[in-house]
Amino acid sequence: MTTTQDEQGEIIDHDEYHSEDTLRVERRVADGAYRITRGEQVVGEENWAILALKGGGYRVMTELHLDWPRAHQQRAELDCDSDWNPLGLWAEIDLNGKRRSATYWIEEGGVLDVRITEGKLSATDERARNSNRPQPAPRVVFAHAYGFESGANFDFASALFNFVVLKRLQLGVGRGASFESVVVTLPSLEPVAIQQTYAYVRDEPLDRTTGTGIARRHTIREVDGEDAVTTFWTDANGIVIRQTVSLDGVPHGCEMIEYRWNG
Repeated sequence: MTTTQDEQGEIIDHDEYHSEDTLRVERRVADGAYRITRGEQVVGEENWAILALKGGGYRVMTELHLDWPRAHQQRAELDCDSDWNPLGLWAEIDLNGKRRSATYWIEEGGVLDVRITEGKLSATDERARNSNRPQPAPRVVFAHAYGFESGANFDFASALFNFVVLKRLQLGVGRGASFESVVVTLPSLEPVAIQQTYAYVRDEPLDRTTGTGIARRHTIREVDGEDAVTTFWTDANGIVIRQTVSLDGVPHGCEMIEYRWNG
């Protein structure tokens, strides 16, 4: 990911990329909820959905409510074409009385345009979003363009994003693949490019809240091998059932508590 331009300090209107436009939605492919854990403690919940869009393509949506390390909310939406290639990403975080929003849009020629805005958060924000009254525009705090490889993927703090990666890779048992990931870092929402390797390790029995059965075990490693290894299990549809990674000796992860697949 190479830098090609930079601008900061502008004032712009709220971006509407993240709105769920019912005119664009053809059907709901799947939805569900994860329990987010740190050690033995439940620290939050994630609600997600996968939508098929009219004219082809998909939208992956997620919202997380977390109590650790302090109470905050995260939201993200990823748009893909009919082959699950990423087209653009929107992310948002509410933390410390501020709302930060980011748009990641892939332009022609493999250029990734990233723009991040920040504004004050108040109890009336949700009501304001649904009204026609003008609202103060957030301030642009980051604007950059980068090169984006055709095989690159987006990575956000949600196990659901692994579903999209697996759809693109189509790994067989015992196979793996390496690629560049553009990570949306928290809490800044700024991008960091890393090299990741996904591997489909084996099929194995897995007990879980949503039932028992055979699951597909996968791992995620940084290419340099220095960071912690993430392990996750999916069902036959590629939806993550459980995920875990040890950070500073403490396991962090999620587990499916509710799930509907409509196809």
